[in-house]
Amino acid sequence: MTAKDDILNRIRSANEQANADSIKVSDIARNLISYDAQELLSLFIKRLEAYGVVVHQGTDNDIGKVIIDRISELKKTDIIIPEGLSINFPESKINFIRDNQCSTEVLDNSDGIVSRCAFGVAETGSIVLDGSEDQGRRAISLVPDWHMCIIRQDQILPNVSTCMAMLRPAATRGSPITFISGPSATADIEFQRVQGVHGPRNLEVLITTN
Repeated sequence: MTAKDDILNRIRSANEQANADSIKVSDIARNLISYDAQELLSLFIKRLEAYGVVVHQGTDNDIGKVIIDRISELKKTDIIIPEGLSINFPESKINFIRDNQCSTEVLDNSDGIVSRCAFGVAETGSIVLDGSEDQGRRAISLVPDWHMCIIRQDQILPNVSTCMAMLRPAATRGSPITFISGPSATADIEFQRVQGVHGPRNLEVLITTN
């Protein structure tokens, strides 16, 4: 038996012994640190703004208007939306393009994307996508240069540990899971910061409440 075989066998054994159904997310959160709803929201916004994310707040009833007003303010016209995204947008001149396997060219020529997300992580200011129908395939969150992501306040989780437990069903399905912490940015060997290499240069988050 090789060292690799030994490691894999240990992992399999640990997985067999673990009872995922017995894990309660509330217990995980409680054992780490406690936040009330307002503290979670405030921390999440603070982390997002530290990354340079533009944060909007609204209610479930005015999502469409907030998005239309922002897109119009930015003078954008062609916006990609996932096939499963359901939002009542007011009448406007904006062209919303449903992603039915849009080509890379269409994605690249668009002005941005509007989608929902699976969760947000307050302590890291991360947005989490799990490939659900209202989030779409990974390509539409990577190619366009501007991303407006909608998150309900009750989707904001305290920490990564809690989020990983909540993502277990998506991981079991083999869904693509993406953590987004601010606009895409990287640095070259000369320490020159470049934005937009691995995703949108501009990230905006709309937090909604009932």
